[in-house]
Amino acid sequence: MAKSSGSYRAISSSVDVGSGRGHMKAADVMTLGAATIRSDALLREAARLMLQYGISGLPVVDSSGHLVGIVTEGDFLRMNMSVPTAAGLRMR
Repeated sequence: MAKSSGSYRAISSSVDVGSGRGHMKAADVMTLGAATIRSDALLREAARLMLQYGISGLPVVDSSGHLVGIVTEGDFLRMNMSVPTAAGLRMR
């Protein structure tokens, strides 16, 4: 996560360091205007947003918009719940 002007933005973690891109900064590849979800939202809403935006992780914010955590596909798997996929929710 990178903080910019009081809000957090998602950053990409897949940088090919072998092709000379190892000197790039997180700001060079981060996503602006990343989707977020409030900490009091239902998990099914998190799954819906992850499907809608084709993302595997979602920043969780409090009522003030401050980052408090991240929910990921792995979190759904660890809880033995449905996992967001392109085709919908898949039961584990």
